[in-house]
Amino acid sequence: MQGMYPTEVIRLVLGIVLILFIPGFIWTFVLFDKREIDTLERIALSFGISIAVVPLLIFFLNKLAGMKITAFNSFLTIAVFCIVGVLCVYIRVKKWTMLEKTLKRLTRVRF
Repeated sequence: MQGMYPTEVIRLVLGIVLILFIPGFIWTFVLFDKREIDTLERIALSFGISIAVVPLLIFFLNKLAGMKITAFNSFLTIAVFCIVGVLCVYIRVKKWTMLEKTLKRLTRVRF
């Protein structure tokens, strides 16, 4: 890292975290329940999912959609992938809370 400006180091670190960790971390919550895997497994799976999925997303968008591979397009692709994952988690949690409320109401009903 000799000769690198501090802003370049920050950009490198944030880029590595964005590409190698965050997408997989979000999608581990989509794929696995919170109590199903522990923190260490979630972190390991996060790296694995990110390493597998991010290059495939960018490659397919390049080949199928004709989108050029640039830093901005890659960032947008990863951001959309993460947003879709967050929405899936939100819907999943919302559905479970609604289901639990419904079950509580049904168990209170006496026949």
